[in-house]
Amino acid sequence: MSEKLPTQQIIPSAMRPSMSVVEQVKNTLLDLVSSTLSKLSNETEDPETNGDSHNTSCNGSSVVSNRSKDGYHHRLSTFTLSYWCGKPLCQSPPLLAQYGWECIGEDLIKCCSCAAIVSMRLPWSNSNNYHQQCRKAMKQIISGHMQICSWPSNCSPHSYLYPFHLKYLTKECQVKLENEFVERANNLLKLNEWLPHVNNKVIASMNISDHVMTKLINKANLLMNEAEESEENADVAKMIKVSSTLLALCGWQTICDYSASNISIQCNDTGRKIGLWNFHSIDDRCQYTNEIAEVQDVIPPKRSRQDNETKMSIVKDSFHPVNQHHVWSPWVICLKPLDPELPHITEEDEESSNDPVDATQEPGWSVLLKIILDQKPQVLEDADNSIVGEKITSESSTPVAHIRTPPKVALSAARRMLKEWSSPN
Repeated sequence: MSEKLPTQQIIPSAMRPSMSVVEQVKNTLLDLVSSTLSKLSNETEDPETNGDSHNTSCNGSSVVSNRSKDGYHHRLSTFTLSYWCGKPLCQSPPLLAQYGWECIGEDLIKCCSCAAIVSMRLPWSNSNNYHQQCRKAMKQIISGHMQICSWPSNCSPHSYLYPFHLKYLTKECQVKLENEFVERANNLLKLNEWLPHVNNKVIASMNISDHVMTKLINKANLLMNEAEESEENADVAKMIKVSSTLLALCGWQTICDYSASNISIQCNDTGRKIGLWNFHSIDDRCQYTNEIAEVQDVIPPKRSRQDNETKMSIVKDSFHPVNQHHVWSPWVICLKPLDPELPHITEEDEESSNDPVDATQEPGWSVLLKIILDQKPQVLEDADNSIVGEKITSESSTPVAHIRTPPKVALSAARRMLKEWSSPN
């Protein structure tokens, strides 16, 4: 009897890894090697992006490193309102982008490194299991990755989520924030009467007095020509200065041609874009004031029914530079970093970690206001005062990512990974 030659069917299929798994292993190994090499070349790398991997995501014609700040903002920009809306703060896009997730569909996220896909769909908020599913989805931000993925143990720095934390506000950071404020204010100033009108009620809700407003305008160093600042246009010039200053204080930047009719503004930290045609502009305010003056002088002419219907169909809102941000924007709130041990926390211990907002921190616009007014927050220069998971080096005051995985946790994770990849024989 002739011996049968071994065929492919004799080899168990479970022992032959698929091409997708092989690619995941290669990407992870490349991630670890490139991360180590980039940390060793500090003199040629920006301290803020040390440890960036060479895994990349394409954004148009540019290629962005996944672990850089640009890579974080690219992932953040994928969470659009059409795909991601009505979520609780514990599923805020910054927390997901910090752990390498990007949005690929409605309630669907995908890891930019291990390519794991997780559905984050929740039941109706009045369902009995809503809070239970929220906790489960929150844990999946960390546990939803492949076992070989490095994001659960080495996420993006918390400074990406909330750059206004006292631990990151070095002298250089404060100067940079103030310079960016001046640049934004002068760019917005070019919109002129297209700027949204910020009424006194909104300014009062922000607790900004006339004295503080004058000081902010002076700090912004707004440059207008003599015609715009003449006595004849004094009231309009003041409204333009107030609007551009307050919008710049709250992180808004212009992103369009100044002569265009579809003028928009954007928050660079969240990617939120707003069309100013939906709000009362300074030009609208001036026209309304002129109409009131004409009514007081003469009897107004009768309007046709068509004109009245057109007026009623155009409904515009008042602009609030704080409320128009996303609810999870760093200009509005400070999100807490997720606990790396969250997937292993029992329900009894979850009550203390339910609130994703750090109520001890002020919103970003308020921190920037204090910096501009020389009411500078206390800067922590001692490395021992840095938060867990990050440190400040002696060579640079910029916080850089630092992995502090407990030895027992790292050993058990290594054993679990080796056991899963070991041969059944």
